[in-house]
Amino acid sequence: GARAGEERTLDIAFPEKYHKAELAGKPITFKVTVKDVRAKILPELDDDFASDAAGFETLDELRADVRAQLLEADDRRAEREYREAVLDAAVERAEVEVPQPLIEARAKEAWEHALRSLAEKGITKDAYLRLDQRPEEEIIVAGYPDADHALRREAVVIALVEAEGIEATEDELLEVLADQVEPDVSGKMPDTRKLLATLRKNGRIAELAENITARKAVDLVVDAATPIPAPPPEAPVPAADPAPAAEAPAAP
Repeated sequence: GARAGEERTLDIAFPEKYHKAELAGKPITFKVTVKDVRAKILPELDDDFASDAAGFETLDELRADVRAQLLEADDRRAEREYREAVLDAAVERAEVEVPQPLIEARAKEAWEHALRSLAEKGITKDAYLRLDQRPEEEIIVAGYPDADHALRREAVVIALVEAEGIEATEDELLEVLADQVEPDVSGKMPDTRKLLATLRKNGRIAELAENITARKAVDLVVDAATPIPAPPPEAPVPAADPAPAAEAPAAP
């Protein structure tokens, strides 16, 4: 019901499953000014729309393409979650001692990263602290378990790399670089071999190689793991019929 030029104050709460965990479920007040009021008019879902919007001849072809993309995204998500679960299972079985100062440093680093992410969205540190209603130190301490888990993961991966002698090959380095580089202003792709040589000369190849060896270490664990099929969903238990009411005894 708002009109252009009106100002509104909205007291709402972020969803419990909000993608930013630090904001999930938190109440917040938005002060907004309505700049313009428009109505979205969607086109008809027909073959003309499929052709104009995506270059398909028919709407069925467009639907099939969208479905394939969604299924591919689901497969990638499932694969990522499976890899994380396998690595976590290995971490649970490993004997790793993480020094407390290292946990504290990692938790503080995560907090600073969260602040930078919030700043990019226009949320200041003071505004978030008022929203969270916890002291900064308490928030950092609450991040200790996640920091400890992340460090244990890294320790297991590093141990695997060292134990198995995993290394990043020249072709793997070039492949990763090829995925990261972009064409120059003329549209020409840079020579990845020259770029790799420059990175190596400047001592900047280590991080690139570490990412590759870490991925290969996780691949090793995943290949050795045996996936357990998920149990089928339990069928709902049908409600029992109410017991028949007891008949009243006959009058004498």
